[in-house]
Amino acid sequence: HNVVKIFTQTPFTAIMYDMSAGQGSLVDEYTVLREMANHLGRAASLMAVALLTLVIPLGWTFMIAVAASLALNMVYKAQQ
Repeated sequence: HNVVKIFTQTPFTAIMYDMSAGQGSLVDEYTVLREMANHLGRAASLMAVALLTLVIPLGWTFMIAVAASLALNMVYKAQQ
C-alpha cells in the first residue's frame, strides 16, 4: 500500500515543487517548512492514536481510523 501511495502522490508532489520553483524566492524555506509540518503532523497523529488506544476500545479505533482517512482524503482533494 505505501509503495503504491508513493507512486500516486509523486505527480502531485512534483507539480507542487515545480510551481514553488517558479515563484523564485524562498523556495528552499517553503520546502523545508512544508516537510517539517508534514512530519510533525504525522508524529502528533501517531501520539494521539497511541493515547486514544489506551482509553477507547479497539473496535472504536477502527471507526476513528475511517474518519481520519476520509478527512485526509478531503484535505488532499482540497489541495488539488
